[in-house]
Amino acid sequence: MAIDEGEKIGARIVPIDREISTTLKRAWWNIGIFNRMFLLSALLTSLFVKEDVSEEKIEEMKSEDVLKDLFSQLPKRYESIKNVIIDERDSYLAQKIRDASKEGKKIFAVVGAGHLQGIMNHVWEERDISSLDHLPRKTALDRWKGLLIPGIFFGLILTVFYFGGRQQGQELVLRWILVKGGLAALGAIISLAHPLSVILAFLAAPVGNFNPIIKPGWVAALCESWLRKPLVEDFEKIAQDSEHWKGYWKNNVIRIFLVFMLPQIGSSIGTFIVTADLFRVLKGLM
Repeated sequence: MAIDEGEKIGARIVPIDREISTTLKRAWWNIGIFNRMFLLSALLTSLFVKEDVSEEKIEEMKSEDVLKDLFSQLPKRYESIKNVIIDERDSYLAQKIRDASKEGKKIFAVVGAGHLQGIMNHVWEERDISSLDHLPRKTALDRWKGLLIPGIFFGLILTVFYFGGRQQGQELVLRWILVKGGLAALGAIISLAHPLSVILAFLAAPVGNFNPIIKPGWVAALCESWLRKPLVEDFEKIAQDSEHWKGYWKNNVIRIFLVFMLPQIGSSIGTFIVTADLFRVLKGLM
């Protein structure tokens, strides 16, 4: 609407916010693997929230106080997410407004309510914001490791078939399926997942070694979010329920995080066990 009104009066439109992809990538790279799992599980869960939000609630959520309250309720370990999504963008928006004002003309800036106070704190000072657009460069290894590691693993299994024979190869594959699938399913059971989620975690774990998209935690959490849809209340009580371990199974959002994380951990442990078994078999064949 602001752009439409500006175009009607012939104003020059200047986008001042940072690219959303840059913000999300910086947020992703600034949090640890544990927090990444929580963030992904929360995003998956939010897709299946079954409560309708009224227009009055939406308008209330647009206010500055509600946004501040939302981030203040997050546990301290997620402070880095707030820094990237809110604080960095406050500085970025403030400097872009300063840059636009250097032409000596009146400007009209349209920003989100949650950024207003932060912008006011930074708009009076000049700063270099190039660092806020910086993203770590991917190495050649980063680009290829998704294919390289599964390729090596598959090649080693074929080596067992070639030198050890069909029976020994099949026994190794069966152990690989049972160990990885079993430990992933155990993780789902510990998280009190739905039986269907447990089965899917078992089936997805062996496939995950060769397909970076199909992971037991992802599949199980997606299924769990669909079968046991969380409530808006669960999101509001994340900070409160995460203070004690009993709340992890009480809160649907946090529990789905467990359904996401524990099968992944089980599958990873299974990978180490199977890999050690694979090298033991190869050593016996050489």
